[in-house]
Amino acid sequence: NYSLVNDSRGVAIVVCTALFTYLTKGVGEASAVYSQVTSLVPELEQKDSPLYEALHLHHVALLRFSLGGQINKGSGEKRAEVKGKVSPERVRACVCHAIELFPHNTQLVVYLIDIEMLGAAWGRLCRALDLHASSYQDSGLWLQALRAESLRGARCYTIHRIRYLIEKACASSENKSAPSCPLLWRVYIAFEMEASRPEAARRVFFRAINSCPWSKSVWLDGFRLLRNFMSPVEMSELLDVMKDKEIRLRTDIYEILLMEAV
Repeated sequence: NYSLVNDSRGVAIVVCTALFTYLTKGVGEASAVYSQVTSLVPELEQKDSPLYEALHLHHVALLRFSLGGQINKGSGEKRAEVKGKVSPERVRACVCHAIELFPHNTQLVVYLIDIEMLGAAWGRLCRALDLHASSYQDSGLWLQALRAESLRGARCYTIHRIRYLIEKACASSENKSAPSCPLLWRVYIAFEMEASRPEAARRVFFRAINSCPWSKSVWLDGFRLLRNFMSPVEMSELLDVMKDKEIRLRTDIYEILLMEAV
């Protein structure tokens, strides 16, 4: 009885049913199993249910798998032939619908990026991700937007676009509209260093330790990447600030930097 999806066992039954249907009748019939189950519950109720979020995720994963040969074409990866066919447009519509219901699910965003790669619709994808991340202020969504930009390739790659996205994401945590994400700050610092802009990286580092002073990784990244652009006095003062924040080091930072230099 598909209407009794009220626990993880019910989700498992639906997923197994869809998989067996996929193996015997094809991806179209398997997709219909998920559609039949989710159509029995209003979408407003589904939004608050992790069980239906799991069902939508499994549904999208199955459709994405059916496109595996197209997505991995030219990558040298061998994939088994899937039973039945499904169009990328149909898969994209299913993913977009699931993202509307569960906007914070980053795995759904990953699937959307994979599918959009088929048509090289980078402009549409990047605009959508930018808007989506700005609307929900989720660090995982910002990271996926950055991933999409990095996958565009050297020909379409724009350093200003990457910097714009990282700055926008980090600024949202500075003005408290989103939780601080140390990983975003670490990406920003490393990005500026890769762009041969140590002074910009230095400014970002000071902003980072102000935004998330509790993150030991951010502090260590700053010492490691900017050691040649800080005076001993400045580093000593920063170490004192770390101690005030109750961030401890097992090894003296100068010993670590000396070992890396050697």
